[in-house]
Formats: sequence, structure tokens, C-alpha cells
Amino acid sequence: MFRKLLIGLFLLTSINAFAEDKQNYSGTYESKSGLIIHLEKLENTDEYKYTLEFLPGKKTVSIAHLEEQKYLYDSKKNFIGEFVENGFKNSRDAIFIKK
Repeated sequence: MFRKLLIGLFLLTSINAFAEDKQNYSGTYESKSGLIIHLEKLENTDEYKYTLEFLPGKKTVSIAHLEEQKYLYDSKKNFIGEFVENGFKNSRDAIFIKK
């Protein structure tokens, strides 16, 4: 009985480890207002190079950290936004669609 329980627990934890999805959100996201976000994943981390282009040729660049598989924070732990089904929603509720 104990052996079956132990094997079942082992299989359950193994499946859970493989099911944990390390999604890559790299790409370009665009809002209806014309703002553009470029995300580039840094290797072997949960960090992204976050570039916000608000006018042609005018942009800000920072490093963003991914938490809980979908929330993006800057280096000062300020909330930037979250990844939703169709794209990215920033802290001001603007929706960015992935190109």
C-alpha cells in the first residue's frame, strides 16, 4: 500500500515538473494607440529586455523580470503588466497584441 502511494506521488511530482511551462514571451506587441513594446528574453533567466517605443525613434529600454509565469516587473519591483491570452496588458490596462 505504502509502495503504491510512494510511486503515485513520484509520478505526480514528475508530471507536475514537466507540465510547468517555461513560456517565452519574446516578440513585438502593438497597441491601438501606436505604442510598441519589444521583448527579448535573456538566456537562462526569467528576465527580458523591455523596450517601449512611444514615437518613431523615441524609446526607453529596461530590464524586466517575469514572476508567476505571467507578471512583468521592472528592476525596482514596479508592476509593468501581465501577459494575457491574446497579448500583453500593461499597468494602465492598455492591451498590446502580439505581431
